[in-house]
Amino acid sequence: MAEPFLRLPREERSQILQTLAPRMGLSSVVLQKDVWVCWVLEKLFQMPRRLRMAFKGGTSLSKVYGVIHRFSEDIDITLDFRSLHPECDPFHQALSRTKLKKLGEKLKASVQRHAHEIIHPYLVNLIQELEPEGGARVAISEDGESIRIYYASATGDASAYVTDSVLVELGGRNVTEPCEEHQVTTFLAGSLDGLALPCARVIVLSPLRTF
Repeated sequence: MAEPFLRLPREERSQILQTLAPRMGLSSVVLQKDVWVCWVLEKLFQMPRRLRMAFKGGTSLSKVYGVIHRFSEDIDITLDFRSLHPECDPFHQALSRTKLKKLGEKLKASVQRHAHEIIHPYLVNLIQELEPEGGARVAISEDGESIRIYYASATGDASAYVTDSVLVELGGRNVTEPCEEHQVTTFLAGSLDGLALPCARVIVLSPLRTF
């Protein structure tokens, strides 16, 4: 069984990233962050008790569809409002402005609860088990709509443009169709024989919806 790349000592990861960066025409900081983006996606879509959700936004357009050619760092996730409150429909034409506002607040509160009670502790346990040396943590906003995973950099390189963290942004006022299932792999995929890299099977919002 291949050894997971992220379980290697940081020094070994650093050597690998520094060696492959010039060959791939990308900085070691970008290669490293891309691995962590894929790790977060992999874990989110394997999460027990997860609600119906879909990957969307700029990173999905870049990593899945190749529609945009830039390094996207953040992960946008939409939670299907029908998983939060099956009886609610924020798109119902008969809803008054007052009822729509109350429904929006109800959905927002449910996203907050799911993020704080399910997603955050799940990611905390995973990151602590993966990075027992310390230096990694998971922070969550009060409203639960922003979860930031800080990882301990193995590169030793500093960048003013690429942070050592992955931001997950959550929303719960939409549906997850039309969607497709795709595999998301790292830039390093195929370059490291004998080492396992994060590989996520994700539900992705159709680019027709994103645009």
